[in-house]
Amino acid sequence: MFVTGAGALRTRDTEMTDHDLQRLIACLSTTPALQNLTLSNNMCSFPTVHKLREVIESKVLIGLRELHCAAITADDAAIGHLLEVFQANPHFCPRLKVVDMSGNSLGNRKAASQLARIFTSNSQFLSAWMELTHLNVSSNI
Repeated sequence: MFVTGAGALRTRDTEMTDHDLQRLIACLSTTPALQNLTLSNNMCSFPTVHKLREVIESKVLIGLRELHCAAITADDAAIGHLLEVFQANPHFCPRLKVVDMSGNSLGNRKAASQLARIFTSNSQFLSAWMELTHLNVSSNI
């Protein structure tokens, strides 16, 4: 895990333990100015991914009004939970410009349907993300 530039947190290829990631997640509520969050290739256990979902759903990340980039790559379970949160909370992170879901298996019918519903049936969601300029769903199997 390392911090890059002002307001960026990346956990890519860090081989974090579940405990490490849980501690990181617990600290997110103390970083309201966080602009970039990347969780990729961490190979977390389901309980850790579930903890991430609980934290997001408890509105900790919704308080991150400055979040500009959310990248959860190569983790099917985490991206599924993030999609559920986006669907349920259309005003999540209003300044979001980049959503990166690359490397995830959106060939899965449930995940693909979830993504489609977010962008086609929720006008609140679309109006909440007026600044969205990049959506990466590439390299999906």
